[in-house]
Amino acid sequence: LGDQIGGSSRFPRLDEAIGIHDLSDLLWEVFKNTHDHGRADSLGNNLPLNFRGLIIQQQDLSDGFLDSWCGENPTEAQEQFRSNWTGFGKNRHILDLSVIDFGVGFVELAKDKAKGNDDIDVLLKCLEQGWTRLQRKNRGDGLTKVLNNVNRHSGWLRIRTGNLLLEKAFSSSSEVNISRKDIRKLNHSVMGTSVHISIPLNRNVLHTGG
Repeated sequence: LGDQIGGSSRFPRLDEAIGIHDLSDLLWEVFKNTHDHGRADSLGNNLPLNFRGLIIQQQDLSDGFLDSWCGENPTEAQEQFRSNWTGFGKNRHILDLSVIDFGVGFVELAKDKAKGNDDIDVLLKCLEQGWTRLQRKNRGDGLTKVLNNVNRHSGWLRIRTGNLLLEKAFSSSSEVNISRKDIRKLNHSVMGTSVHISIPLNRNVLHTGG
């Protein structure tokens, strides 16, 4: 990361706000997840052609942006994320990380090993520390590291896979664990998986409990 952006003013800002080690871990873990699960068909066979992408951008959040993002019927997680910024004025800078793939989705691939009939139960199983559908040792901690990292920086997490949507806004008083209330079943399914993470870049922001 230092080699890629070290020559601009963004590197010191990212290093100060997040720490390049934490940012590197986030990028590594979410992309490793799609590397493991985004290249396989429903039988677990590697796809000869596949698409996986990584998007990184910085944004400034205004009141209008947050209101538009929440819409008329915001979720509990959206309300939490918006309320975290209350009283912080207009200086709201965030880093957005998005990783997407067009596989069948890691929940679909994990169903047999998870022995779950309900997709939400399978997703929760995938988020358990140490659990993995893969046979290799020393795996199963990637998504746990992501959750801990996003929580440490009071960020926002969104995972879309199959017909499931997981949303959670973190603050210093929030729990790291994901529960059923953080996951919704939607009326339509999508191919693959998308993971979206927003991390505040403002120093000492969102550490009052929300």
